[in-house]
Amino acid sequence: MSRDDPHILDALVIGAGFAGLCSAIRLKQAGYRFAVLEQAPAVGGTWWWNTYPGIACDIPAHFYCFSFAPNPDWSAAYPPGPEIQRYLEDVTDRFGLREAIRFEMRVTHCVWEADRACWRMETEGGEVMRARHLVQATGGLHQPNLPDISGRDSFPGPVLHTARWDHSIGFEGKRVAIVGSAASAIQLAPALARDGAEVTLFQRTANYINPRGNHAYSEAMRTQFRRFPWLMQAWRGYLRQRLDTLIYPIVRRAGGFGRFVRGRVLKGMRRRISDPDMQAALTPPYALGCKRMLISDDFYPALERGDVRLVASGVDRIEGPTIIASDGTRVEADILVFATGYDIGAQLRALPVTGREGRVLQDEWDDIAKAHRGTAVAGFPNYWIVTGPNTGVGTTSVIFMIETHVDYILRAMARAGSGTIEVRPEAQAAYNAEIQSRLSDTVWATGGCDSWYKRSDGRIETLYPGNAADFRRMLKRVRVEEYDLKPVKQTA
Repeated sequence: MSRDDPHILDALVIGAGFAGLCSAIRLKQAGYRFAVLEQAPAVGGTWWWNTYPGIACDIPAHFYCFSFAPNPDWSAAYPPGPEIQRYLEDVTDRFGLREAIRFEMRVTHCVWEADRACWRMETEGGEVMRARHLVQATGGLHQPNLPDISGRDSFPGPVLHTARWDHSIGFEGKRVAIVGSAASAIQLAPALARDGAEVTLFQRTANYINPRGNHAYSEAMRTQFRRFPWLMQAWRGYLRQRLDTLIYPIVRRAGGFGRFVRGRVLKGMRRRISDPDMQAALTPPYALGCKRMLISDDFYPALERGDVRLVASGVDRIEGPTIIASDGTRVEADILVFATGYDIGAQLRALPVTGREGRVLQDEWDDIAKAHRGTAVAGFPNYWIVTGPNTGVGTTSVIFMIETHVDYILRAMARAGSGTIEVRPEAQAAYNAEIQSRLSDTVWATGGCDSWYKRSDGRIETLYPGNAADFRRMLKRVRVEEYDLKPVKQTA
């Protein structure tokens, strides 16, 4: 087999969100032959699937975009979700990617063919494609998490999840029950109240919520960004450093600084909420950073005005139109919304991948998801995951992490040449033992809470124990001693 075999691509990318588009751009710039398969009818990934009212990113926009494709025209520090989706559409066109993307293509199996030294991808429609390298860029915020609540199917009205919004439903004058109180819930609840809904939010566990401090960019400021690109880069650099040097230490380890900031956050909450009982209900019993810290400018004011009613209890069961909380509170509702986040573990394992000698990725990860430096898996040659297990840094931009990972993958592909590259099992095992050891000392493991960061057995397969700068230093070069490199035998 030759690299020039016209029937075998150099790479196939699964997913056309931020991770998939970044992979496609870098592959195109490096001169590889590639294609992108996306199950949705458009690019965007998370930002195409998630369209609930009030959706926005929790990272400032000038740091939540590609470093090589800055956008001087962001409307605000934290623009709404549709604006981020438009940015991704623009990037797709700017870099000429549309001809390489095949939409509404759901991959049903990926199999390593040792005799051809390539991956065979099969789609739901029966199509088969082959590529020397497989890049999984399917992201983590996609698979909705639906809690198994008794009587859920008995609810007679519309039932929605924030990740699968139905825009045909009208909310004005409707009684809406929201299950969940984290990032999507605190964006959604005030937005539905503004649309005229009577909103009740069920909070199982209180969260730390800081002001977003959102502000619009004036036309004059946007003009300056367009005229002086270095100004955007400087602003982006400042945002990165602030998150890495000021915010990260809070969540890294429970300590004096974290307790100080916790006091400031709770003091800010008490300034916005006057009722002592509600203050108590909104005070988390765990260390700051143990769960994801949230930001909002309008959630506390909506509670204070009574636009949103808070039930400080999880849902016990559902009996027809009645939502019954664990504390006995009964709420009648016309519409039920689950703002319960995503099943990150299921999403990691969602793509069916069979590697060398019939090894199945889901079986390999039956105990816990493991990858070398978050991207390569022993037994799976030329297979790469963008932001795989233990790559999340909760205080930085995932776009920064994506770029770091994709650049590493391209360097590894270059090392492989026309052959194969596979991480050594001992290198993967040593790396993951170190990661789990470092994680055991973080606030995520010791902070006294349950969160989507942590599995039910207490282990963490989502987060990286360092900060963004540590992660970039780690992936600065490919250590060839950690990999088996094999040339492909040429055939006559």
